[in-house]
Amino acid sequence: MPDDSQAKSDHYDIYSGISNNVRGWLIAYGVGFLVILLSQGYLRDTVIRSECGTTIAILLLGGASSQLIAALLYKWTIGKLYLADPKRGEPSKRHRGSRFHEFSSKLFDALWVEIVFDVVTVIAYVVATYRTFQALAGTSA
Repeated sequence: MPDDSQAKSDHYDIYSGISNNVRGWLIAYGVGFLVILLSQGYLRDTVIRSECGTTIAILLLGGASSQLIAALLYKWTIGKLYLADPKRGEPSKRHRGSRFHEFSSKLFDALWVEIVFDVVTVIAYVVATYRTFQALAGTSA
């Protein structure tokens, strides 16, 4: 039977894989949706004429940007925690015990932050998709 630290490591590995997969899909949806809208003349012209094209673009780019910001934030957090990890050798005092290390440690343990980024992204995409369907149906306000 695996010990508790092995179980936590296994859970983190699974979580990490799923998290990366979902983040990739969310970024691809926002960027891909916008590329399809811009590359198809009929769709582009219809959305622009509906006067909600800017809103749709902002929502799609905002959702993708939210995921990019989350990825960078967690990349820096993990980097800081790695630099302060005693398992990799003697951590420098400026890495261990600094305010940024303390912040990184708290952020790493705060799942709610990642949930907020994901919820913001999904809401932006749902609204953008709805507005696009409205524009294509000729019912946008």
